[in-house]
Amino acid sequence: MPDRFNRRLLLHGLAGAAFAAPQNPSCSPQWGTDLKPNQLVPPAGGAQVIPNGAPDRQRRRPLFSEMKRDPDLRQRVMADLEKGYTALMCASDADLQDHTGLMYWAWMHEHYCGGAGSHIDYHHSWLFLPWHRALLYFHELTLRKIVGDDFRLPVWDWETTAEVPSFYSDFVTRFKSSEKTSLPGRIENCMLQAWLLCKDRKEIFIGEAAKGGLAPAGAHNYVHTQMGPLMNRFSKSGADPLFYAHHANVDRWWAFWQSHYSQFGDPTTWPWSTESFNFYGPDGQPASIQVSRLFDLVKLGYSYAPVRNPGLYDYRSQIETATHGVFTIQGLQNIFLSLMRIARMPVASLAAFLDATEEHFFDAVSRIQNALPVRITITPTGAQPGTYYYIGMRGPSMSGDDPAHVIGGFSPLSDSDMHHSGTIVAACFGLEDLLQIAKWHGQVRFVWGPAAPDHYAITYGAEHPIDSIELLIPIPA
Repeated sequence: MPDRFNRRLLLHGLAGAAFAAPQNPSCSPQWGTDLKPNQLVPPAGGAQVIPNGAPDRQRRRPLFSEMKRDPDLRQRVMADLEKGYTALMCASDADLQDHTGLMYWAWMHEHYCGGAGSHIDYHHSWLFLPWHRALLYFHELTLRKIVGDDFRLPVWDWETTAEVPSFYSDFVTRFKSSEKTSLPGRIENCMLQAWLLCKDRKEIFIGEAAKGGLAPAGAHNYVHTQMGPLMNRFSKSGADPLFYAHHANVDRWWAFWQSHYSQFGDPTTWPWSTESFNFYGPDGQPASIQVSRLFDLVKLGYSYAPVRNPGLYDYRSQIETATHGVFTIQGLQNIFLSLMRIARMPVASLAAFLDATEEHFFDAVSRIQNALPVRITITPTGAQPGTYYYIGMRGPSMSGDDPAHVIGGFSPLSDSDMHHSGTIVAACFGLEDLLQIAKWHGQVRFVWGPAAPDHYAITYGAEHPIDSIELLIPIPA
């Protein structure tokens, strides 16, 4: 069961105005779910910003899970969000060209990440992570000017809590829209592993100059596509305050990734370090910041609560490709044995595991749930932004009438996502899935297709073949 915010507790003790719609009706513009077409005048040049925050001015960005436990913190943060985002909405309502207004933040994200015909797409380059960190930095500065200098953006730690405070779903009703109040469940370790795991190349996660890595995939895309209707649409997500709480957690995990993979060296010396991003500052004037200035969180003025290491282990990468649509998973017995050793289970062979009693099997599943991360390569031609797609597997002799076993899913956020060959999706093999593959003697087909509206399956007759898969097999210590 997902964690739940107690709505009565959330509202208890708050002044009525703290969560109510603004009293000034001009502060509740009826933009509709399509908002306004992008009219961005991109910022050009501007003064170079050199963050110079001091340790005594560094403040921690609060977690949603902390707010669940601390009603006073929750009350303070929610009141600040109401004040700040109402002001940003009012600014755009008064003047769509106000560079500090909420509409402008939405347009900035769309313009620089593959939308609005800009031909700039940071989602498909190694600038995805630093550009979004810069976006959060300037967005936070703008809110601090309104709310107070101690304000820091809250962080939706979706690996801990699936639900969001009611402020977020209440806020988007001002767009004549509605928003889900929870993910289907919190993000499990296996998805985090498939998303974050690297070996000897940092580019696996961060991407390359003209090619995206895993950072925009995995947990990032999953959360976006599950929390519509603004969050799951590329042109709209930047108008949703939840966007910034979500990306603050992506940024938090990136900070963890940097510290965990310190062997990749100083990021200020990587080729991207001389790139600059243009924004509008809290005063509405153009401002630029160099990528090399985005790695000292003390100087940026914020910090994060530590994350729990999801188990970024040493692994053996096993890449499988299909022959006439059928994969033959090699070394299946060794994969099982590796997982059994990780779980410290006294199983001597694959045959012994397959012959185990039901009690032993479920004990194994509970001890290594979704233990094997998988990266699946697809070319999502025909996929539609905002639509969720499942990845499934089926035995070579299964007919099209038999539903595929679902092992993961994805959704494109923009039109450009649909045309990138070699798009990588994070998924998981539970022991149940591996056991099924063993029963098929390692012969399996992998497919993707739109999620059926009423049950956990791919829509009948709408499957597409998978290009390749990569199993991330742990190496026992």
